[in-house]
Amino acid sequence: LEQGDIAGALPLLEEAARRNPNDGLIKATLGEAYMKSGVNDKAVVAFVEAIAINPALLMVYINLGHIYQQFASELQGKERLDILEKALYYLMVAHLKFGERSAKILFDIGVLSLEIAQLRQVMEANGNAAGESSESELKSSDYMMNAAKAFMMAIEEDPDFAEAHFMLGQIYLHTFQD
Repeated sequence: LEQGDIAGALPLLEEAARRNPNDGLIKATLGEAYMKSGVNDKAVVAFVEAIAINPALLMVYINLGHIYQQFASELQGKERLDILEKALYYLMVAHLKFGERSAKILFDIGVLSLEIAQLRQVMEANGNAAGESSESELKSSDYMMNAAKAFMMAIEEDPDFAEAHFMLGQIYLHTFQD
């Protein structure tokens, strides 16, 4: 896998996972191979099995967050909201449980939080009870605050992170526009 031969690595990793069903690292590596080959459904299964065996695998949480973020891009409404919240959950675990403070992860947390806030606002404006359809009890304003904090933290980690500055500016612009 490290040499870039994903097609060659997959059958070997599948066999290793079959022979060692209680090895979280093997499952995590298998999930990474599936993810790199674009087989995200199998990647999710392997990653979930990996953290069930070994919940200390930081990259698995990050990878799950990014896969769910990709899944959400193909959905609408309540389904999109639920998947976005799953993506945010896994990235927040990486940040809070493991202390992951990379500017990229914090930026992704901000983007997800902002997208959830905006989707909830639209659903609320259309009379859809976003709170009923979602496992979360947070309001769109809570997600907006979370987004602003995440962008600020990304800027603290990397003061030259232009996209984080831009996104934070957009939040300020829209928050104080009224």
